[in-house]
Amino acid sequence: MPKVFRYCPFCAKELVRRRVSGRLRRACSSCGFVDYENARPTAAAVVVNEEGEVLLARRAVKPFRGIWNMPGGFLEKDEHPRDAALRELKEETGLEIEITDFIGIFMDKYNDPEQGFFHTINTYYAGKIKRGRLKASDDTSELKFFSFRRLPKVAFECDRRALEEFGRRQKKER
Repeated sequence: MPKVFRYCPFCAKELVRRRVSGRLRRACSSCGFVDYENARPTAAAVVVNEEGEVLLARRAVKPFRGIWNMPGGFLEKDEHPRDAALRELKEETGLEIEITDFIGIFMDKYNDPEQGFFHTINTYYAGKIKRGRLKASDDTSELKFFSFRRLPKVAFECDRRALEEFGRRQKKER
């Protein structure tokens, strides 16, 4: 994912801030290029075990190294969010899951030490375990199931909101 442009990628002139499409954006006064800074898409899944506990992953990378989050990650350029959630769960947890429900889409802000500040659009699904052996890998250092009543600090606001929404739905079904 590219960092925020300082210079035009087409003519190398320094970008200036000007109003484009109703917003202040970085743009080239020479060739007309506009850096739209679109939100970056992610996908994740709320996976619950037979005891009704939710699976969380301890982050092994910055930002928020050591803090818990939902297993998930960024979409590839040609990937549907559902497929990304399945792929990310397999990569980070070793589990193959079955998507059972759509939870929602939540916006968030993300500050990466290497890529800088950007916005994300985060798609969440509910899933149940089909097969696999729980094993932390990729950018996770530990995996653990938690009771909804005793969740640890969660790294991202979008994860907190998805967990709250999932919890509300669970209460309605009882």
